[in-house]
Amino acid sequence: MISQSPPWPRYIALAGIWLLILAGLYIMNQQNSLLVHSLVEMFGVVVAGGIFMTGWNSRHFQDNNYFPFLGLGYLFVGLMEMIHFLSHPGLGVLAADKWSPNLAIELQIATRLIESVSLLIAPWFIGRKLKVGYIFSGYLMATSLGLSLSFSRRFLPIYFLEGRGTTALGKGSEIVICLILFASILYLIRKRREFDPQVVRLLLISIMMTIGSELTATFAISMDSYFMLTAHFLKLFSFYLIYKAIIEIGMMKPYQLLFRNLKQSEELFRESSNRCEVSLGQSKRELTIRNQISDIFLTVPDDRMYGQVLDIILKALDSQYGFFGYVNQDGEMVFASLTKDIWEACQMSCKKLVFSRQEWGGLWGQALIEHRTIRSNEPSMVPKGHIPITRSLIVPIIYQDKIIGEIAVANKATDYTDKDQELLEVIVNSKLAPILYARLESETREQERQKAEKALRAAYAELDQIFNTAADGMWVVDKNFTVIRVNNTLSVMAGLDQDKIVGEKCYRIFSGAACHTTSCPLIRILQGEDRVEYDVVKHTLDGREIFCLATITPFLAPDGELIGIVEDFKDISERKRMEEELRRAKEEEEAKYLRLVEQANDGVMIIQDEKLVFVNRAMTEIVGYRVEEMIGQPHWKFLAPECRDLLIERCRLRLAGQPVPSFYEAKFQAKDGVIKEVEISAGVIQYQAKAAILGIIRDISSRKRMEEELLKVQKLESIGLLAGGIAHDFNNLLAAIIGNLSLIEMYLKSGSGSIIETLKNTEIASQQARELTQQLLTFSKGGSPVRKAASVANLLRDAARLSLSGSNVTCRLYLPDDLWWAEIDEGQINQVINNLLINADQAMPGGGIIELRAENVVVRESDNLPLKGGEYIRVSVKDRGIGIPKEYLPHIFDPYFTTKQKGSGLGLAISYSIIKKHGGYITVDSKVGTGTIFSFYLPASSRQALAVEDVIEEEGVICGQGKILFMDDQEIIRNMAEEMLTDLGYEVELARDGHEAVEMYQKAHESGNDFDAVILDLTVPGGIGGSDVIGKLLKIDPEVRAIVSSGYSADPIMSEYERYGFKGVVAKPYKLEDLSRELHRVLKGSRGDRDEHGLKPPIEFANCCAASSGEEEK
Repeated sequence: MISQSPPWPRYIALAGIWLLILAGLYIMNQQNSLLVHSLVEMFGVVVAGGIFMTGWNSRHFQDNNYFPFLGLGYLFVGLMEMIHFLSHPGLGVLAADKWSPNLAIELQIATRLIESVSLLIAPWFIGRKLKVGYIFSGYLMATSLGLSLSFSRRFLPIYFLEGRGTTALGKGSEIVICLILFASILYLIRKRREFDPQVVRLLLISIMMTIGSELTATFAISMDSYFMLTAHFLKLFSFYLIYKAIIEIGMMKPYQLLFRNLKQSEELFRESSNRCEVSLGQSKRELTIRNQISDIFLTVPDDRMYGQVLDIILKALDSQYGFFGYVNQDGEMVFASLTKDIWEACQMSCKKLVFSRQEWGGLWGQALIEHRTIRSNEPSMVPKGHIPITRSLIVPIIYQDKIIGEIAVANKATDYTDKDQELLEVIVNSKLAPILYARLESETREQERQKAEKALRAAYAELDQIFNTAADGMWVVDKNFTVIRVNNTLSVMAGLDQDKIVGEKCYRIFSGAACHTTSCPLIRILQGEDRVEYDVVKHTLDGREIFCLATITPFLAPDGELIGIVEDFKDISERKRMEEELRRAKEEEEAKYLRLVEQANDGVMIIQDEKLVFVNRAMTEIVGYRVEEMIGQPHWKFLAPECRDLLIERCRLRLAGQPVPSFYEAKFQAKDGVIKEVEISAGVIQYQAKAAILGIIRDISSRKRMEEELLKVQKLESIGLLAGGIAHDFNNLLAAIIGNLSLIEMYLKSGSGSIIETLKNTEIASQQARELTQQLLTFSKGGSPVRKAASVANLLRDAARLSLSGSNVTCRLYLPDDLWWAEIDEGQINQVINNLLINADQAMPGGGIIELRAENVVVRESDNLPLKGGEYIRVSVKDRGIGIPKEYLPHIFDPYFTTKQKGSGLGLAISYSIIKKHGGYITVDSKVGTGTIFSFYLPASSRQALAVEDVIEEEGVICGQGKILFMDDQEIIRNMAEEMLTDLGYEVELARDGHEAVEMYQKAHESGNDFDAVILDLTVPGGIGGSDVIGKLLKIDPEVRAIVSSGYSADPIMSEYERYGFKGVVAKPYKLEDLSRELHRVLKGSRGDRDEHGLKPPIEFANCCAASSGEEEK
């Protein structure tokens, strides 16, 4: 027994003694604080040594290694306390200035750290083996590390400053120690059942005193402060309490500390003995009941077994009512046995003995659901008509965590006790549950066996019915080829009764063979194949021939062993007959179509795997090869070289399902080398169960020749119309020019009249003649556009604003923000847009709306447009005017064709020519009374203009200076140019042809007096023109500045002059202003002694002429 607490007088005496001790220490501290410090430290060393001795000497008497471990820890704590005591500066034993300025504080922190860790770890060794060597080594290393760090000046910082108190690092260290001590308190509380309660209380208070001592010391600002004295007092209490817990109890009451486990074992043994004596008599009773129940389960049938078991339990528990039930396969509770008079006594209207899972109710249902025994000594709530239940005890029968039944007893004269519940639970769990489970499992297996046999018989009957009524003939043959079963269908097919087939060899039934052959398909099943199919013709005994599709599969036993072969015969005689009729019909159809193809006037060829697999007679006549020369050859072998790549690609795309034109023109090369123009209609077909291309070839060479002749006639008609228009326009212009010149001559003779006004009229007429020739050149094969990247949207906006200025129509623009750019000649495209807008304006004399629309489109080859596939800009001009009659539409783009009184008839023809030369296409769609839509396509550009060319901002004539070589074969042109250039301020030398120009330039270059610029006529009849001269000049002087000039502005050199080495271009006829501005542009930055621009400052031409006239007068 644990000793009782001391009486109150003893407590009072003990408190008085402690008050005297503390008062004495306080007074002593006033006189000599070092002495108080020494007494407290020495008391701690003594207690630590005592703890070690007590724990160490008791280690052999208990399996609780808490105290031996703690004793070993306090051995090193005492050692550290001793060194800490010696390190006090007042003793002078260990000089602080020799080691560390905070040596005493550092040693105290190290000591408390070892003590706190020991108290935290010690409970872990309860019930564990203590390996003294490892523990001692660990403490030795920890103590050595603490001492080495404390006696080092280098590693540890300052923890305490006299007059200022504990530093932040010192306070942090103390907090860490307190946290470890607090954790040791929690761990000790968790293990408190392993100790005497008085020991636990003393240890917990001791640890809390240590925590208070450490925290109080952090408030001290000097070693002699009251906070430090309070810390010493708390430390003194802590050592005293741990002394009481371990040393005093260990010496005075050792059994409470050393023999705690033995005492507990004795008490447990005593309680167990008492229980055994109480239950010994009860065990004999339980054994008798269990033996009786076992006999009943083993010997009594089901109809009486449950009742007899219930009777034994009712008698054992002195109960009036009861039931014994089990849970069937469907999860229903079946009351197999009830007390004899319970059924008659129950007056409920819906009495039954089987309850589904949803109907489990009352206390018996609760016991089943919750898997626990329910004992009630209170009257139970029951339905109306049910017998009254005053007391009840219900035990569920559970086996392997599964509810299999339930036993309940009720209405005992006295309350059901714990012994009653224990008796019934023991009977249920030890005997009834396993025997009932085995009985139910046996019944379940028997029911399942009977159910399986029934299902097997039904399945066998069903299979037998299916086998005998199957539409296919079937038989089963054993491994010796003997028929062991045959169905009715096969019996009818063979013309024999089933009993004459069964037992016979299979090969004798249809073929009548004496033995099987090695080619028999049944052998393949015997060799391990899973399925064999083959066509076979069976000959019956009555002479009939039956076509069959036979399928053979193995007939396996449940263990996978081959026991026979199943052969299925599907009668396909009717299908074979139909296939034969279809084959003959197909051959007749093919022959008929072949005759049609052979007699066709168009060529027919079939291409498969890029080779010809069929050609007809007409195809051989087109190319001049025989059939055998063409079959098997690559189809492209007979194409003209320029068509091969295109048609090979189209064949590939067509077979891949890509959209390509199905009707197009091509060229074949005949055997004699003649090129045949053809029309091809192509498509994909299935030829001999494989994809192929069918091509219908029509020779259109004759038609093409006729079209060319017709085109020539149409061209002659157009030329006649053009010549008439040109003659008309030029005669009008010449009449104005000649008339005005006659007036000038008359005015000069008479000295009267307005010569200047007449000259202006003459110049206007000449300018109109120039524009007419330019339009004709654009319409002709020449007139190549000078292209650059430009915004079509900007052109459309400007054209709509300028062309319809002053008109009574409204123009609506539909321009997307992302409209692509195009590589175009802005002037020519602007002319096209103007022509279309003016036409639309004139088509609506009463006013209306013109829709000007542009959009980005992607043209594909399948779009049936005469354009290459790619990205285009489509521009549409739509009016709501009078429309164009259908008969006029074919001639709408012919020159000088017009239905209007205004205009020359060249606008649409020129527009057509410009768009065509830009790689585009123009279309017209019109309906009389509704309106007209003109649309043209321009190839889109992948880049936009990065910069705009410098534009000369000066207006009028620009004079200059320098040396110019002018070459032209026409004297009148040379003289005119000399006079122009001289008036502009230049020095001029003239050459009649290219040879003379080269000689003059070479002499000037060799003499060092180079020409600043050369103006060359492009064409010189009978001599070399500018195109040849420029090459020679570049060899003489790579820096030559040459300007090309020609009256044929459609020449490619005129539109791409820089490509040929020229620096500038001026088209005939040109005005003085045109010539001066081009020279100004070319001579910018030229070599020679000139100003920064290479020219004189620009002046007005009139001033230049006036200056020249002045000089002549001088």
